[in-house]
Amino acid sequence: MNLTDAIGDWARRAPGVPALVADDRSLDRARLEAAAGAAAAALAVAGLARGDPVAVVPGPDPFLHVVVTLALARLGLVHIPFRPGEPPARRAAVCRALGARALVTDAPAAAEALRVIRPEPAWLDARPPAAAAAAADVPAVPWVIAHSSGSTGAPKAIAVTHAMELARNRRDRQHFQHRPGEPYLTLIGPGFYNSTSSTIRCLGHGGTVVLGRPFRTLGEVLGTIERHRVAFLQLTPSHLHQIVHALPDGPPRLPGLRVLRVSSAALPARTLELTRRRLTPAVHLTYGTNEAGTLAVATPDLLARHPGTVGRWLADIEIDLVGPDDHPVADGVPGLVRVRGPGVMDAYLGDADATARHCRGGWFHPGDLALRDAAGLVFLKGRSDRVMNVAGVLRASEEIEAILLAHPDVAEAAVVPLASDRFEAMPAAAVVLLAPVAREALAGRVHQALGGLPLLVVPVDALPRTAIGKPDYPRIAELVAAQLRPERGT
Repeated sequence: MNLTDAIGDWARRAPGVPALVADDRSLDRARLEAAAGAAAAALAVAGLARGDPVAVVPGPDPFLHVVVTLALARLGLVHIPFRPGEPPARRAAVCRALGARALVTDAPAAAEALRVIRPEPAWLDARPPAAAAAAADVPAVPWVIAHSSGSTGAPKAIAVTHAMELARNRRDRQHFQHRPGEPYLTLIGPGFYNSTSSTIRCLGHGGTVVLGRPFRTLGEVLGTIERHRVAFLQLTPSHLHQIVHALPDGPPRLPGLRVLRVSSAALPARTLELTRRRLTPAVHLTYGTNEAGTLAVATPDLLARHPGTVGRWLADIEIDLVGPDDHPVADGVPGLVRVRGPGVMDAYLGDADATARHCRGGWFHPGDLALRDAAGLVFLKGRSDRVMNVAGVLRASEEIEAILLAHPDVAEAAVVPLASDRFEAMPAAAVVLLAPVAREALAGRVHQALGGLPLLVVPVDALPRTAIGKPDYPRIAELVAAQLRPERGT
């Protein structure tokens, strides 16, 4: 068992079909297989062996980055992905913590003190051999190190084995099947698990990956999609927000999309409405985690009828909603998500405390609060670590954010708790406005909707975000507190 087996099968079944394309070049399946074989041979000559962790920093050639990813997986090496702009000090610390044996990069050698292997453009010119060397049989070996989102704390490392990834892919196919030769594009940049995983998944289904990163303008994004007739597009709510708010009303700009997959965070109702009107009606919303993979999917028809849902739980995995005592709650009652089954991790790497908090009794507890109705639809209610006690009443930050985002002039909102002698926790909202709105008016909407809940409102130019694009709540809390300090006389 190897994650790349299906990619090799496609190279033999339809060798001339494009596997990777960009504006000025392409690489068919047979040549991609040959390039991955040449890269794997070079890595083996460098003395790397099955199970060795290898850090990878993407260079300027996205074709080479995909080839390196495939070569590592074929050999059973452990891919430690980094973003191109990752701070060197953090990169070095991660490499030390995970025991990296080498660094594959085109960038100048940095502080990792590792053997540096340079990707060779000649790998892309390798010719398909008569019989490609078989990929290593490594079901229990990690193929990649993923990280938790880091939106509410330091990211935690997750080892995703070949068997785990294949189980996640099988589950994913319940709603997302890449068609042979169908152009696919992800706007999630290289160096993230979501991007790396989805690229491998597309190639394993026989799809064609469009490589066009980094995009600097909306015109470049839309131009690439239209030029390559992309039918399957994956992005985050942050990407989608920027795109749909920049488009005018009118016929959907991308009517040719078969699937618009939105992942990594909840989707505000206003953004969903604008997406269907200005971009495409083919919106699929997914809920999942890097620790467990995709857990629920909301299809376009479900979102049209129930905009607030994240869909229904997927089959082939066990998911419960439980109370504080870890006993299942009834439908219609909010509970904490727990999950177990194929593809779900059982421990964080090098973090016993986080493992003890999240992995209990054979279940993984992501810390999400959700409700399932009698029809089986799931509605996220917030993060357990984002629930605040306001004068003895528990309130989810996401509940307050949803009310603010319903205002037509609020583009983005993030709610954090501030310490309060009077209320225990005082909700404070950082808001990005499309037009001037009085802070008192926004606070009044929340006050009225939530039974007198107090709220401090701070307009900001932009929300601080994590590397993957999620709101960075610790930094948002610091920003809000700093701006309110003079007003509160502290």
